[in-house]
Amino acid sequence: MQRLIELMGKIPEIYGAMLSQPMGWFVLLVAITFGLAVMSLLERIWGGLKKLYLSYKQRKQSAPVKAYDWPYPGSEIPSDAKE
Repeated sequence: MQRLIELMGKIPEIYGAMLSQPMGWFVLLVAITFGLAVMSLLERIWGGLKKLYLSYKQRKQSAPVKAYDWPYPGSEIPSDAKE
């Protein structure tokens, strides 16, 4: 932890020269934009995978369809079908 605090104190020294020029600010802006784009893409992929998993899980747990033999209770075989 102490090492991290020491390194945080050196950030202005390291990036001070880079940020003193307009190109340095442009590089920083591009890096931040790229990082946000990657995070957004990962979030969309994670959401899609979660949605697929939940639909698979729901499909797997659904009750099977009951099959009835013909004629099922309450139905009659049509008279023209008896021929």
